[in-house]
Amino acid sequence: MPDPIPHLDDLAAEAKEASMLPANEIRRRGDRRRIVRRIGTTLAVASIGLGVGVGTYAIAPQFRDGAQAPQYAATPAPTPVPADDSDAGSPTPETRPSAPEPPTWANVPTVDLMYPYDSSIAEQTGEHEGPAGATFGLCDPGSWGDPGTTLVREFGVDGVTYEYAIVFGYPDADSASAGYDLLTDAARNCDDRILAGGFDRADAQELEGMPFDEASVDGSPARAAYFTAMAANDGEDLGMFNDTLLVQSGERVAWLVTTFEGMDNNCSVAPDQDAMQCEFAYSLPQIADLLDD
Repeated sequence: MPDPIPHLDDLAAEAKEASMLPANEIRRRGDRRRIVRRIGTTLAVASIGLGVGVGTYAIAPQFRDGAQAPQYAATPAPTPVPADDSDAGSPTPETRPSAPEPPTWANVPTVDLMYPYDSSIAEQTGEHEGPAGATFGLCDPGSWGDPGTTLVREFGVDGVTYEYAIVFGYPDADSASAGYDLLTDAARNCDDRILAGGFDRADAQELEGMPFDEASVDGSPARAAYFTAMAANDGEDLGMFNDTLLVQSGERVAWLVTTFEGMDNNCSVAPDQDAMQCEFAYSLPQIADLLDD
C-alpha cells in the first residue's frame, strides 16, 4: 500500500467541504472546461480566473429598432339618419380596436425548453401569476413596465430553483416595447447593479450574432436579445453567473433567466462553435413559436 501523501489528503478534505454546483450545471458545463478557448465570433468567455469576462462579438443581426404602434383602420364618418326614422337620436356605434388576447400558461416555456440537452436532470419547482415578491436573477430591474399579465414558471434541481421563465402580456405593442427595452437596458448595464450588491468584480455583455428569424414571428415588433453577466469577489475561486434571453412578439414578451455558481461560463449563442450553444439560444425558435400560440 503506498504511503499517504499529506498534500493530497488535505486537498481531498477541502473538496468534501466545498460547495458543489447542482448536478445539471456539472453535466451541462463539464465539456466546456475541457475546450481550448479559441476566439469565436459569437462565443462568450467569462472566467473567475481571468479577473473579468472577455467577450468576442459578431455583426449584430438586424432586429427592428424601437416600438411600432399598432395600425388601426380609421373610423368611418357616421351616416346621417333621416329625421323621421324611428332610430333617430340613437348613438352611432364607435369602432374600437379589440384588446389583445392575454398570454396563458400554454405560452410559457416548460422544462424541456429550459434544459434542452437533458431535461431529465431538472424539474419545475414553482408556478405563479404576478411577481409574488420575487427577484429574477442578478440583473432584475424590479420594474417591468406595465404588463396586464405576468406568468412565472420556476425550474431547478432537487427542489432548488436556478432558472425562471416569465411571460408578460401588455395592453399594446408600445407598452410591450417599453417593457422589453427596460429589461434589456438592465441586463446590458448589469455591472452597476452587481457592484452595488456588494461584489468586488462584475462584467456584463450582450452577445450579438444569435440567429433569429423575425419573419417567423406573428407579432410586430419581433426581436430577441441574449445577455450574460458575471459577479465575483476578490480571492474567491467561485462566482455567480447570470444568463438572460428576451423575446418580443407584438404585445407579448418572454424573459428567461438562469443564475448559477461556478468557475466559468462559456457558451455560444450560435450553433457550430467550439463551445456548446447556450441553452436558451438553442431553444429560441421554439420559445418564439410558443409565445405566438
